[in-house]
Amino acid sequence: MSDSNREDQRLGASQTIIHWVTLAVVLLFALLHVYRGLRAGSIIGDTSIQNFGIVLAALGGIALYFTSYWRPILYLAGALFVGTLTVFWSLRAPVTVSLEASRLILGATLVLLFTYLFYRDDLYKPDHADSVSDQNKGR
Repeated sequence: MSDSNREDQRLGASQTIIHWVTLAVVLLFALLHVYRGLRAGSIIGDTSIQNFGIVLAALGGIALYFTSYWRPILYLAGALFVGTLTVFWSLRAPVTVSLEASRLILGATLVLLFTYLFYRDDLYKPDHADSVSDQNKGR
């Protein structure tokens, strides 16, 4: 039995430690944007609406994650969404404030975690493992 299967059995059928770490980083990302939205001054301002939109997208992603439908697509969409935001933020202004730096670090971390989970999920699917073993038997 592989280490990945042992880890899956120990922590539940579909959640591993890396999944929980990713969920925690997504929550930190959402909380950071709640803070930024509240700190913007007015709840109706453009900056506040953008930040709360990011929070809603993060919480919606977490809700979709627990349905277990389309997880690889969710990982890919999350990586593209956060990656695009991170690139725009990094190009917009120099990073001097610790809040902005933490947003960029969290964004880059999420892109790496989502990308890892996307490839890991594809590699450890039962269908993929069966097709690989069938290919090896034909040799």
